[in-house]
Amino acid sequence: MMPYCKAHGIGFIPFSPLHQGDLAKPVSQSTTRRNTAKGGVLERALGEEDQVIISRVEEISKRRNWKMNEVGLAWIDAKVTSPLVGCNTVSSADG
Repeated sequence: MMPYCKAHGIGFIPFSPLHQGDLAKPVSQSTTRRNTAKGGVLERALGEEDQVIISRVEEISKRRNWKMNEVGLAWIDAKVTSPLVGCNTVSSADG
């Protein structure tokens, strides 16, 4: 989709650039969001492709000594017109 938008001058605005926080923490790491969603209607199963992407973001973050969310947002910054980034906590806003 990204090449099509770029070729036709169409702006792209992702609604959840960090995939609801999944690109901010390793797949294996337990988070409050993941734990509270378990067994409920908001639980999302990560597909194999999701896990590969999250693992790749983790690998890049370790190599560059960045946080995972910084890797995800750097990619978004290079690819999209205007990302919509929200924070759930004050510490998230501090970066």
